[in-house]
Amino acid sequence: MGNRDLEYLDNIIDYCDKVENILNEFDSNYDEFIVNDIFQLSCSMCIIQIGENVDRLSDNFKENYNHIPWRSIKDMRNIMTHKYESAEFDVMWYALTVEVPELKEELVKLKNINL
Repeated sequence: MGNRDLEYLDNIIDYCDKVENILNEFDSNYDEFIVNDIFQLSCSMCIIQIGENVDRLSDNFKENYNHIPWRSIKDMRNIMTHKYESAEFDVMWYALTVEVPELKEELVKLKNINL
């Protein structure tokens, strides 16, 4: 794993941590999420940054760890960036509460294996 890939992994993990912190701040309350713009926008910015850093990972890295849905992560970033008003709350919520923690867990394992 190259230093640049490691840097991007660290960034992604950091934004996964930020999602966790935001969810904790709002008590992981879906009802609050669908009505609170600050909650939504904070989480959306993290999703965007996760996707940006995924896009910067080397192709070689992504090919070596192709069990991670890199394309889906980037697609979610694109929705948050370009079609935010059409984003579905239940899809966003699932990404925030299930997929982001799973991504973080997997990336922490990869990082530990490669250090």
